[in-house]
Amino acid sequence: MGCTRLKVLLCTMDAAMFNRKEKMSAPVYGPGIDITGRITSDYAEILTPDAVAFVARLQRTFGSRREELLASRATRQKAFDAGELPDFLD
Repeated sequence: MGCTRLKVLLCTMDAAMFNRKEKMSAPVYGPGIDITGRITSDYAEILTPDAVAFVARLQRTFGSRREELLASRATRQKAFDAGELPDFLD
């Protein structure tokens, strides 16, 4: 999965927030950053341009390594599910 675009899906938002009428126009955060989902005034307070830029820098810096670690974790979990016992990591 490429890390050139940061896509934040606000799928964990409380369902009530989606039903609010107080929708804001989507702010522009910069190139390669797409926020999908509705941005209410409550979320706009948290998703400031500086905060989103910080998360984008984290993703660009560590995203590929994070994905490698998650893939390794899934592989390890499959081994546990198959009956392998935990041991020290190499």
